[in-house]
Amino acid sequence: MAWGNDLVFEAVLAIGGIHQAHLLSASELTTESMMQSKVSGLRSYGETLRLMESHTKKEGYTDMQPAIVAGVLLAYCECIMNHIKPAALHLKAAGQLLRPNQSPDLSPYPAGYEALHATIAKLDFLAQSIVPYSQPSIQKDSLDACNYIDVPDSFSKGSVHRSVSSERVELVQIISRFNQLDNIIWGPWSSKSSRPNSEALSRFQMDLLYWRANSTLTIEGCSESLAILPDCDEPLDDLPIPPEPLFFQSSYAALSAALYNNYMACSFSMLSNGHDLDRNALCAFHYVYQNLRIAEGLAVATLQDSENIDINISLLLYLSFRRCYSREWQTWTIQKLRQCGQQGLLDGSAFANTLENIYHLQLRAELQSNYALKSAYHTTGPLHSRILPLLQPKDERDRWIAYYLRPTASLGHEDVALCVIARATWGQDKRGDMFSVQFDFYDDLAVADVDVASLRDWIQSLEASSLPR
Repeated sequence: MAWGNDLVFEAVLAIGGIHQAHLLSASELTTESMMQSKVSGLRSYGETLRLMESHTKKEGYTDMQPAIVAGVLLAYCECIMNHIKPAALHLKAAGQLLRPNQSPDLSPYPAGYEALHATIAKLDFLAQSIVPYSQPSIQKDSLDACNYIDVPDSFSKGSVHRSVSSERVELVQIISRFNQLDNIIWGPWSSKSSRPNSEALSRFQMDLLYWRANSTLTIEGCSESLAILPDCDEPLDDLPIPPEPLFFQSSYAALSAALYNNYMACSFSMLSNGHDLDRNALCAFHYVYQNLRIAEGLAVATLQDSENIDINISLLLYLSFRRCYSREWQTWTIQKLRQCGQQGLLDGSAFANTLENIYHLQLRAELQSNYALKSAYHTTGPLHSRILPLLQPKDERDRWIAYYLRPTASLGHEDVALCVIARATWGQDKRGDMFSVQFDFYDDLAVADVDVASLRDWIQSLEASSLPR
């Protein structure tokens, strides 16, 4: 398509130049070449935007496929540069252009559009997982429809051409569908009344279990037989750290299994009473531990090649942190995140630094109290009272920003809301280490109107699917 279309050709040049600049940026010896590649890529980026405007305004022209392809490529450009806001804007635009090409009865997309739709869906799912308040770029009018594509027929016994990749797509579709209807991805960041109810969570778990039973290429490639549900009678204190590595036939299969574990843990966590080690909490902890084993397996598999762990495990480790059983599990998670490096929107060191700041907040809370806090889960605290990090995109000074929220119950109200307790900003060097760390503590929200208001504006803009520029 690029050879026959100037719009797509310029978008390919843009992503090529920006990607090459990113690769060259690791070495100080190639600074001049890096700048040349970046300037060339950004020049093609600007030309792509100009051509896209004229392409989409052509009167009577209905083939939007080149513009959609260009929009997706520009989203990848922003991912490479770690810019989540413009990446989400390009995804939203691509989704809006894709929508008119769908038939009125919501039947499948015309030939050639299915791959585009799946690509947008995968990027969208990643963006929503990183920034949990964001809304999908693609939505259908029917409330019963999935976020991205209808639940596939590939679960049927007569299906053919199954692969580990297609099984992962099916898993993402299940999670996405429940996210649109029941807020499953960002439920933990919502007030209790906005979270899925127990019936919705049980339906979600049944769909995940059905996926597991039919995803034999993913699950059977594991180095050991995995129980359908974890053995909750196994004492958590007896589970070793570092964990025993769990291997799969490919990193793609390992990541699919880890994604499944993450959302099983998420659902069990929201089903638990949050105050003691009930069976739901135990299941959540065991699923998290299995992900620690998968991460260790990925680390061991790449050790011989002196490479970083597959970057995609970093997000799942980051999300699992709040459901770790003990401080020892959390410390190991942070150490493993620092080995993941940075690629696109995922930055293992940024995730690790965000989580490490929680220790300072917990210590501050203990020092402010006049008594030693009662030990629970080795000082990690009950599931429903733990501090939740919300990592934001970098500010204009290239500094990371993270807000920290804690569930609070108002007197006379059964609902549990999230209260912003602190804000942290920091710089990050090439090794991923923090410097110039600054905390703003919100013991009195009246003195934090500006910062908290900016967070509320950010959340509201995301909920309205109109990311700020």
